[in-house]
This record gives sequence, structure tokens and C-alpha cells, in this order.
Amino acid sequence: MDLTLSQHNQEFWIVLFLCFIGLVFSFYQVGDHKKLRPILILRWLLFGILVFLFLDPKVEMTATNSRDMEWHLYLDRSLSMSYHTNPSVGSLVSGVDQIIKKIEKKDVLIKIIGFGSDLDTNWTFGDKQIQDGSTDLGQVLNHIKSHERNRLAGSV
Repeated sequence: MDLTLSQHNQEFWIVLFLCFIGLVFSFYQVGDHKKLRPILILRWLLFGILVFLFLDPKVEMTATNSRDMEWHLYLDRSLSMSYHTNPSVGSLVSGVDQIIKKIEKKDVLIKIIGFGSDLDTNWTFGDKQIQDGSTDLGQVLNHIKSHERNRLAGSV
């Protein structure tokens, strides 16, 4: 929270100082009359509020919200991925595991979703086989669209 006051010229400060001296003088002038002190205190309070408002205060409040957002990593688990001889299925699986470990070291929330004929999240539980029959990218796109407002940072 920032409080900024407008800048005034030297005349303002001289008048303010003279008014302050007048208030102090009037307080000591009626020192014997204890019934008038509350009125003088009220005068001081109102004068202080008036000076504060005359300085044109501006209050700026800024708030930042931080939310951890999740990334979705989609892996093709269809049989067409195992047809290639280079890279082999084993090196493909180990390469994906290395990428996932590097991402997790950076404390990025990630959800691994395998896709083929259907979507599953079994990659993180040890089911790293590439054997689904077909690739259905429509399911992937529908899944991305349904999760784009649920703290989803991005999809790869």
C-alpha cells in the first residue's frame, strides 16, 4: 500500500505553520478553562483532517495472487510409435522418462496423459507400454478444451 501526497509551494507550508502556532497559542490561552479543552481538541482534530485532505492523499493498493498451474504432457501410445526402428521403443520410453525427470526437478506441476484409442494417466504408475491400436487426436483436443479453464498452464 502506497500513500502519496501532492506537492505544495512554500506559501502553503508557511500558512500551515502559522495556523499551527495559533492553535498552540489558543490551547495555552484557555488552559484555565477545562470545559473548553474538548472543543479545542476537536478543533485540532478537524484542522488536522482538513490539512490532510488539502494535501490530496492518494492511496494505491496492489495485490498479487499466485497460483500454481498444471501442464499436461500428452504421449502417443499407439502402435504406430513402435513401428519405427530408430529410435526404438525402449529408447523412446527412456527419453520420455528423462524429459519428465528434468521437468519435475524444476518443480513444475505436470500431468502425463497417454493417448491412443483412449486417454489414460497410467504412465506415472509404471504402465509405459506403447500398444494402443489407433491414435485419436480428437480425444486429446477435447480433453485440452475441457481443462483449459481449470488451472491449466499449457499442453504439450
